[in-house]
Amino acid sequence: MSESGSGSVADAGSVASKLTFEELSELNERKAELRRESNEWVASHPELKSVMSDFMAALMQRKPDDVFAFAAEYFEAIAKAGAADAEAAAAAAEGGAAGGEGEEEGGKKEEEE
Repeated sequence: MSESGSGSVADAGSVASKLTFEELSELNERKAELRRESNEWVASHPELKSVMSDFMAALMQRKPDDVFAFAAEYFEAIAKAGAADAEAAAAAAEGGAAGGEGEEEGGKKEEEE
């Protein structure tokens, strides 16, 4: 672990110590602005909390070996179904994605027609 150009957290600290007070102030202002913009964007998309919560629940329930493949299948199913039918798509993705371990899923799915 050398300190020369490795891009580690220790290097970030040494770079910050080389910045002027004005540069540090600008950096901190930019970080605050990005945080504010991000918070505004999240607040303007209330469905995001539900989508992420549902995804995390499915992820923890299924515990797939390949998280990225599971995520791809999960969100592809939701995208195909559209926002109006997102919950049904999530249930379908939970039952079919990453491993096919759906023996307990059959009783949980509800068909609403």
